[in-house]
Parts: sequence; C-alpha cells; structure tokens
Amino acid sequence: MFITFTNRAGRRCIGATLYSFFALASISVISADWGYIAYDHYECEDDHMAIETDRGWLLAEAYPPYSPLREGVYISGDLTGYGFEDVLVFRNQYDDSPERGRIYIDNYWMSDEEAATYCFEGEDL
Repeated sequence: MFITFTNRAGRRCIGATLYSFFALASISVISADWGYIAYDHYECEDDHMAIETDRGWLLAEAYPPYSPLREGVYISGDLTGYGFEDVLVFRNQYDDSPERGRIYIDNYWMSDEEAATYCFEGEDL
C-alpha cells in the first residue's frame, strides 16, 4: 500500500509498505532486481517514475515504449546502475509473458523524501 503525505516542511512525501512480490517462485529471473512502479510518468513530473525496491526507491525516467511502464506493474532487470536499462515488465506475480520496457536510471536506493522530491517536483537527484 502506498500513501502520500505532507511532512513538517510542507513537502509531499511518499510512504510505502513493501508487497511480498519480491519472493516470486513462479518467475525464473533469479539474478535480476525487482521493482514496483508506485508512481508512473503520468503521476510524476518530467516523465519521472518512483519505483519501490527492497533496498529503497529507484528514481528513473520512462522511455518509449511507454505503454507497459505504468503504475502498479513490476519490473525486473539490473536496477543498481545508472543510465539506460532494458527491463521486463510484469502485470502481476502470475504474468508469464512480460513486455519489454526501457528506462533511464537517475538514482537508486533513495529515501521516501528523495523519491517524493524527484517525482512530484521533477527535481533530478
């Protein structure tokens, strides 16, 4: 479950509870990192996306094709580096025919507040 709240400084922040999706037995991509798109490029400024991972927030920009990169889907790929990354996009934990997507990773392992700044204010971090 994801919530948006305002901190003492009056800035929008993101709070999250991780889903147990990261323990997928049905998906054979064992060595890849997983993320959940909590806020997509339609919700955020400047094609930014806030993606929750088990190590913190991944801050990335959506690149064409946009269609699979939407709020509520899971992505798999190398999510611990900077720059362009081709990812697999899963509709849910039972999806056995993922689509392909392309993202540009600006930062990773970020805090709730940093993710909110990146997403809602469009500020690169």
